[in-house]
Amino acid sequence: MTKHGKVVWQYGVTTVPERLETLLPDTLKSLEVAGFPEPRLFVDGPYSSTAKALGLPTTYRDPKVRAFGNWVLALWELYLRNPHADRYAIFQDDLVAYPHLREYLERSVYPHQHNNMQPGYWNLYTFPINLTLCPKDYIGWYPSDQCGKGAVGLVFCKDAVTTLLSQSHTVGRPQNIKRGHRAIDGGIVTAMRNARWREYVHNPSLVQHTGTESTLDNRQHDLADSFRGVDFDARKLIEEANDPRQVNPKRGKVKTNPRWDRFFFKEALDLLKNVDNPTILEIGAIRDARPIAARADGHATVKWAESGYRTITLDTSAKALDITRRLINDAPNVELIHGDGLAYLETFQGQINLLYLDGPHPAKEDGVRFSLLAYTKALPKMPKGSLILIDDCDITPGKGDQMVPKAVRDGWKILKKDRQVLLQRTTAPQEEPLLEPQEPEKDADTPTIPYTTSGQEIVDFLRDEAKVTSRPKSKPKANKEITLIGYSCANGLGELNRQIAKYVGIDYWRVIRHKVLGKQPIPKSIKPATEVDLPNGILLFTETPFLKPQQLKAIKDRGGRIVSVPMLEWTPKPATEPWTDYVDLWICPTRQCYVTLSEEGYPCVMFPWPIDLERYTFIPRDTLESYLFINGFSGGFRGRKGAATVRQAFSEVGSSPLVVSSQERDLNQREQWKKYGTLLDPIQSNRYLYTVGSVLLAPHHCDGLGLEPMEAMACGMPVITPDAPPWNEFPALARLPVQQERKRIRRPLPWVSVDPLTLRERCEELLGSSIKEHSREVRAWAESRDWTKCAKTFQRLVQGET
Repeated sequence: MTKHGKVVWQYGVTTVPERLETLLPDTLKSLEVAGFPEPRLFVDGPYSSTAKALGLPTTYRDPKVRAFGNWVLALWELYLRNPHADRYAIFQDDLVAYPHLREYLERSVYPHQHNNMQPGYWNLYTFPINLTLCPKDYIGWYPSDQCGKGAVGLVFCKDAVTTLLSQSHTVGRPQNIKRGHRAIDGGIVTAMRNARWREYVHNPSLVQHTGTESTLDNRQHDLADSFRGVDFDARKLIEEANDPRQVNPKRGKVKTNPRWDRFFFKEALDLLKNVDNPTILEIGAIRDARPIAARADGHATVKWAESGYRTITLDTSAKALDITRRLINDAPNVELIHGDGLAYLETFQGQINLLYLDGPHPAKEDGVRFSLLAYTKALPKMPKGSLILIDDCDITPGKGDQMVPKAVRDGWKILKKDRQVLLQRTTAPQEEPLLEPQEPEKDADTPTIPYTTSGQEIVDFLRDEAKVTSRPKSKPKANKEITLIGYSCANGLGELNRQIAKYVGIDYWRVIRHKVLGKQPIPKSIKPATEVDLPNGILLFTETPFLKPQQLKAIKDRGGRIVSVPMLEWTPKPATEPWTDYVDLWICPTRQCYVTLSEEGYPCVMFPWPIDLERYTFIPRDTLESYLFINGFSGGFRGRKGAATVRQAFSEVGSSPLVVSSQERDLNQREQWKKYGTLLDPIQSNRYLYTVGSVLLAPHHCDGLGLEPMEAMACGMPVITPDAPPWNEFPALARLPVQQERKRIRRPLPWVSVDPLTLRERCEELLGSSIKEHSREVRAWAESRDWTKCAKTFQRLVQGET
């Protein structure tokens, strides 16, 4: 244990007898200059006089426990020797580091304490592939690709250590016959990812790897291109480091926009100059007094104090108010209140000229719903010309997701939009709000539907939260009969239509015959509609209406209503196809679809797509023994399901754990899959498909919805998907980093690609691990989306009753 200033360290070096006289001495010399002069040695081997001669505290493993065993026991021992240390570091025996590295680490903000970062740990070694994720000219910490690239030097806080050591993946990893004793980095990142902790790397790399030959027969580590050499003083990085950037934890990227031009304090204050004695109400005070953090979060209260305008700042944290009080020097125009903002708004008397919503943070608390409620309570007290400023609108799901569209419908105008959104009211409080949605009756059957893996929910989204754009929607008509038009065959759209027909009160179904797959019978309770029938009531379709624009116009002229369930990749951009103008409501099945279409002006509501649980039996999975890949009839449009990626990933695997389901018409193409794994006989029903395999591989390039992962999880099968929309709206056993380009389908869209080598490494790393807990979790997630719980909600949306 060493103490430097106020930071208490526990650190050690793992090594093997073969390196006691080769690489280890240079590593120890470099660590001494870096500020780590007395590490505990953890030798995976018997007592050695050579090790003793180094004069350092030493632990021996006799007999050997191999790499992972030595590493995890080293961490346990460091923790047991001092469970109250601030930092725990384990170095391998083949590195060099910068002089004064420890001083730089102590002056860096650890992720667990950083307002804009998820909990995490530091990897001091930055692989070239992780360097590609770093923005240009950025110096500092940022999320890695979460693939575990090297364990040369890792630093943990106390909470990170206890989290890692308590994970089931850590405990069960030695049971993995192939990789249980090696791939330390992959084991750590997987265990921490399961606990929702992230790995952070640094530009430049803080250590360099010197071992050219692995003692475990692993392939050689790539050298860290960004390492500046053993003579570089790490203290210089203190001056070079950029201010902390806003981190998007879902994408794992650091945003590079300048900070101050993304805040609109000056613009808001300029607009208040023409107001007599304005009042600013700020919800959320300053949580961090450090100067760097001040530049990162804006320290709005300081700006309000400097303006001289009457300001009321509330926070539920007394500590935050104490920090704020010190920073504003008890400015006489600022009143600090310890209390709940929503409760205060209910009793507030007088006008509010600027409402600043600075809290709560959307990634940590329910900031989305809070902001909407705060806006609703403040609305009667805000005159025409008043302002609302919302922070953290660059985080999705974020505080502006529901509130901004609601305000626009109420007659507010967006003046500025970036990290923050600044709006100004154009109507007086007594005026009728524009396009206010009707208040639905409360119904016990109306569900709350989760839409992210973090368990956040869309609460009462059929009311004020529903994001419908400013185009007028048609009033509900007396004729509520629903005519469904579309496929009934065994493809994705056919499956969606069958679910609608099964759970929603459909009166008619005009079945469109698929050119290849034909059509299947429809339920006897639904009347067939012919080509000449045009509905007098409601026309409902998924993806495409199969009707000409003049036919849609005729339906509208007769008082009909038209509703679409869009697949984003096939939905044209506004004004490019005439039929889109006749759609009254787009029921978006994913958040990606919803955000895109609503920003383009389409009248949208988000309805996370449900799952037909009656079709799928829960089959608990215990151990990851094989991977299932579904190629369908053709691998999807332009091979979008990622067949080429899977083939490359498994092309050099000896005994392949891959199981493939492919119903390609070309038998030669089907037979080619036998080179990469086991080929299943054609399975006609999805209810049986997911009984084969442990985990679903879905390295897709583009999906409008992603039915396969949803169906697999309904059967208790975990999934591996790209770390990109829409798949990151679902739970996943692993998310794969992606490269992205834009391709045009019906519209230009992100087309993501997964690196085959990364896919193979992740599959090898996870093979043999326990997935029992995750299997139960994904089934529970699927149950939360059961069609029986939300069919009535969907029908109300279709019939325009909300």
